[in-house]
Amino acid sequence: MTGVDAAASNWAVLWPVIIGGVLALLGGAIPPVVTHWLNVGSENRKKRNEHLEALVNAVYEHDHWLDLERRNYIWKGEEQAAAQPVQKAAALAAIYFPSLSKPISDLNLASGAYKVWIYQAASRRARNELASTLNEGFEEVYNPYYAQLAKVIAEVSRIAGAKKV
Repeated sequence: MTGVDAAASNWAVLWPVIIGGVLALLGGAIPPVVTHWLNVGSENRKKRNEHLEALVNAVYEHDHWLDLERRNYIWKGEEQAAAQPVQKAAALAAIYFPSLSKPISDLNLASGAYKVWIYQAASRRARNELASTLNEGFEEVYNPYYAQLAKVIAEVSRIAGAKKV
């Protein structure tokens, strides 16, 4: 056997060893990278869903807050000391979901008109006006508020259903 034949024979034996070594290295290096990548995506989706949940909670807390405001202010004559939860929803939207900033802002405006009605109704009650007049104008301010609330929830549902992380 000549020197060239011996070298070729050595390479014929070494190639499977080299390929096997490379495959073993890749087999040990790739799975942790893929696992990390999948975990990061899962964590991002989990955090996004938690922020959406907090935003929806704040929107519904605001609705409840307005209802309490209406009952307390009109019938008891006292204002709530708690801050409006819509501000928390606006902050979450500004930080995590900028596309919700406008709908939340519109909800805040609609709830402002509702609050004005609450104060006017309380004023009518304080002047001992007939109970039948206390609800005058309620539908005109509540319906736009509720429509905007429904728009916000629909937009949140759309975002929650999106696959984007």
